[in-house]
Amino acid sequence: MTTKIMARFRKQFYKSPKTGCWIWTGTRYKEGYGKFSISGHSYRSHRLMWELENDPIPDGLNVLHTCDNPPCVNPEHLFLGTQTDNIADMKNKGRQAKGEKIAQSKVTQEDVDDIRRIYSEGYLSQKDIADVFGISNSQVSNIVRRISWQECCNGSI
Repeated sequence: MTTKIMARFRKQFYKSPKTGCWIWTGTRYKEGYGKFSISGHSYRSHRLMWELENDPIPDGLNVLHTCDNPPCVNPEHLFLGTQTDNIADMKNKGRQAKGEKIAQSKVTQEDVDDIRRIYSEGYLSQKDIADVFGISNSQVSNIVRRISWQECCNGSI
C-alpha cells in the first residue's frame, strides 16, 4: 500500500475515548464493517488494519473483534480466528439470534406460550397444533419439549 493510500485509510476512523474503538467513518458494508477501496477493489477495513499492523491473514482465518463492534478498526480489538472460533465467541457472549429475532422464525413468543398451553391442556394433538400455527409437527414437538425456544416464555408452562 502506498503512503498516499495509507494516509487516506488512516483519515477514515474516529478514536472513541469512551470505548477505545476506532470507529470507521468511511463507507460501510450493510453488516456495518468498514469498506475501503483501492484501485477499484473493496476491502473490509478491519482486515486491512490487521494486515497493516501485523502480518497477512492466513488462509482460512477471519479477523474477529473483542469489542463486537463491526466498524471498529482498533488493532488492539482485533484477533485472528476460524469461523468456528467466531461462532463460539458469539455464543459465549450471548449474541446469537434467539426466538423472534431469528429471521426464519414462524412463531412469536406469544405463539409459543399458546402452543405449550394448548398441548399441556390436551385440547389438540401436536399435528393439529402444527396445522393451526402453520408449522411442522417436529417444530411443535421441539417447542413442547423445550428443545427450541428454551429461554422462552413466561416459564409457567
